[in-house]
Amino acid sequence: MIKAVLAEDMVILREALTKTLSLAPDISVVGTCDSGHAVVDCAAEAGAEIAILDVRLPGMSGFEAAQQVRDKLPG
Repeated sequence: MIKAVLAEDMVILREALTKTLSLAPDISVVGTCDSGHAVVDCAAEAGAEIAILDVRLPGMSGFEAAQQVRDKLPG
């Protein structure tokens, strides 16, 4: 099972993406966030293997968050 975190600031999109990902038999959404800063901590705490990020997030962009998530995740 692949552990994923999802960052999307629009609630309706975050819920839709989470629901869609839950249909995949090999993906488990272990955290959802509404900002770039939150997803960095969430990914590390949840032991996420992938992060699905909106490009435009409050606080920091999805690109900046991806770099920080990458630096915090093992491997």
